[in-house]
Amino acid sequence: MKALIIFLLLVLSGLSAFSDDSTRTFNDLYQEGITAYRAGDYDTFVDRFEEIIKQRPDHPASLYNLACGYALKGDHKKSLAYLKKLAARGIDMGAEADSDFESLRDTDEFRKLVASLQYLREPVNNSRVAFTIPEQSLFPEGIAFDPIKKHFYLGSIYRRKIIRIAPDGSAESFVDDKQDGLLAVLGMRVDPVRRILWACCTGSGNMIDKQPGDDTLAGLFAYSLEDGRLIKKYILNDSVVHDLNDVAIYTDGRAYVTDSRTGAVFMADLIKDTLKTVIEAGIFIGSNGIDFTPDGKYLFVADYGSTLYRIKMSDLSLKEIKCPGKNSLYGIDGLYFYDGDLVAIQNGIRPHRVIRLRLNGSLDKVKKCDIIEMNHPDFAEPTTGAIAGDEFYYIANSQIQLLNSNWTELPSERLKNTVILKTDL
Repeated sequence: MKALIIFLLLVLSGLSAFSDDSTRTFNDLYQEGITAYRAGDYDTFVDRFEEIIKQRPDHPASLYNLACGYALKGDHKKSLAYLKKLAARGIDMGAEADSDFESLRDTDEFRKLVASLQYLREPVNNSRVAFTIPEQSLFPEGIAFDPIKKHFYLGSIYRRKIIRIAPDGSAESFVDDKQDGLLAVLGMRVDPVRRILWACCTGSGNMIDKQPGDDTLAGLFAYSLEDGRLIKKYILNDSVVHDLNDVAIYTDGRAYVTDSRTGAVFMADLIKDTLKTVIEAGIFIGSNGIDFTPDGKYLFVADYGSTLYRIKMSDLSLKEIKCPGKNSLYGIDGLYFYDGDLVAIQNGIRPHRVIRLRLNGSLDKVKKCDIIEMNHPDFAEPTTGAIAGDEFYYIANSQIQLLNSNWTELPSERLKNTVILKTDL
């Protein structure tokens, strides 16, 4: 059951608790379910994921796990019903290759369902290579663009550094390995007015020279774009494990940061020298991609395990953004506002893709979902991007999936140079 295990890793690395009266969190239920599955206790396995979807009915990994569980229990009707729910959302989990569905494989209904997903395996290619970085152990997650000097900045999860890429594609070190106590670098964003590069970091695994205690660390670093000097760093180190994942800049320079582990959103204020919570933990399963409208009226946050939200900055009220048709909003990593729309990178579903969400005038509903890129030959866990003028640049192959569970041994024979793609908007 490859898909289930993959999603378990995503859950453990980036999802959080439900906000209900129970003390059992999303992670608790998910882990209990996986433990039961591995023990062959399919009744408990199904029970745990039924509990999850009572509160998160559109969570694809849980829907798929229920399909697996019911197939293993011999309840083909319920198994197919959950697979059809995924198909209706345009999600292909590769069920035909999963041994859990062995008893269903030769049925006409299962074959028809698999055939109905063929369109998700066709290429939609509108991107071209912008530049290639000849360094195979970067495992980059974040990229940012400076519209003043036309430089790109690329962060490394594994190497714990940031490189600067010139307009001609040449790359040089901007922040050296582990400089300033840098952890695994995740999302980044340039503040062109105040000439600052903001970088999110986490210590929870997947980086070189990991030390005892690093798992509890998460940070937000502010660097001067002019000389690479560290202006400020905020480190969270408390009883709660955090993963500061992505960052967006408000009109006044304050940085808003998602915490994918707890689901919270933080705000960093350099003038007041504070980092405080603005959206409490538990509202989102795992807050991830984030961006503002240019006027600062609205903030958009991608809930990795569920959907998208529009936040009205005047009172921090949330409104869920709906999407029509076979277009799941699950698994959004990078998120960017452009010309009244949202551009998003999805890596939590199959296939991975880049989409443009055409919003209505109130910016609270998707009128149409355009697929910009899907099934690109260079895709290997695309993560985040950056808008440069009317073009969108994004990391095509973070290759994060190639790191082993201990994040120590690199499969050198399988690694490739980092590819940055671009597409016209």
